[in-house]
Amino acid sequence: VGTGRGRGATVNIPVPPATTGDAYREAFRSLVIPVLRQFDPDWLLVSSGFDAHRADPLAHTGLTESDYGAMARDLSSFGPTIIFAEGGYDLDAVQGSMAATLEGFDGRAGEFAGPASPDAAFRLISQATDAARESGALS
Repeated sequence: VGTGRGRGATVNIPVPPATTGDAYREAFRSLVIPVLRQFDPDWLLVSSGFDAHRADPLAHTGLTESDYGAMARDLSSFGPTIIFAEGGYDLDAVQGSMAATLEGFDGRAGEFAGPASPDAAFRLISQATDAARESGALS
């Protein structure tokens, strides 16, 4: 959550292995979008790594291209955006996820898809939301 004068300026959302789009949707609904609305940014800088894709050999999470597109769509109303492409070790997944991200920012994204996340993902998102409220990052 940050320390000192920066307290409330950092929001971390940990998730366990096997987390999929349903938990990311909950994180966006309960924390990411409300924090962004409260902050009211002039610009949005998105570090868009695709190593949470289910085809990535390292991260062990379960996002799909449509999940990335849906997150981008949810962020698209916050004004001018710069996307930095980084991360991801399955080149087909990176290519498809970047295309879906661009479509999402253009309002053409699908919905979140995939199997259900482990219950631990939702507990961690709830804890992160509580921590953001306690720190002042979310009112």
